[in-house]
Amino acid sequence: MGDYDKIFKRKFQESTIAFLSAYLNENFEILNLESNEFSSLERKADFVFRVQNKKGEKSIFHLEVQTQEDETMLSRMLTYAALLYEKYACPIKQVVLFLGKTNNTKSEKMPSFADLGYFKYQYKIVNISDIDYKVFLKKPETFVLAILGKYEEKNLKKVLKAIMDKAKEFLRTKQQFNDLAQDLEIIAKLRNLQQEVQTLIPTIMPVVFDVTQSSGYQKGKLEGKLEIAKALITFGELSLDKIAQATGLTLEQIKALEQEVKKEKKEKK
Repeated sequence: MGDYDKIFKRKFQESTIAFLSAYLNENFEILNLESNEFSSLERKADFVFRVQNKKGEKSIFHLEVQTQEDETMLSRMLTYAALLYEKYACPIKQVVLFLGKTNNTKSEKMPSFADLGYFKYQYKIVNISDIDYKVFLKKPETFVLAILGKYEEKNLKKVLKAIMDKAKEFLRTKQQFNDLAQDLEIIAKLRNLQQEVQTLIPTIMPVVFDVTQSSGYQKGKLEGKLEIAKALITFGELSLDKIAQATGLTLEQIKALEQEVKKEKKEKK
């Protein structure tokens, strides 16, 4: 997938899994990112996670990301299922997230079910373009995927503005917004919209920075609130909700700070 691999490998672990967990109503938590290599296969699985639901039941969640139809997908997924079960001996849940534009959830070229006589096999296909883009805006981990959701192309600017508005809740530096713009341009290639996105982004970004700078993301009172919140998170006595209430920051900002604290602790070890 070229440039797509760089984006998806970096972002799908947080954004796609968060989305699929909510969309499939699984409500699982990731325990570990498992090895995706199989010695008997030339290719690797995209993502293999050990997950656990609220009841404490553990399983393997296997995710494949497809940008084009693959007539061999059924046999590939069945092979992966067998190898994963051999390795982990626990329930295997498999999903193909299709990023193309056609309705592949009903495509005969990429079937997801087979009756093999003694047993039946099925994996789930989720077509991202069938899902309203607003669904992705509900979580900070998934907002960037909104550009791949369902909307009319004439509303592209509206969608990009919604993504940027969501980003303002927890992105605080110019570099972070530049990285976001670059990611959007690359992902937009899947819809052949990269030129339109390149044209529209500059008309949206200055508005974003006017708002963020005037709100004091870099200076003033908000900067002080962020430092206080970070200290409270490090102290570890209050819940994230209470820290948000005490500082007046949004829960998304607090969660972003929590990730910064975890990263800093990890780097110090």
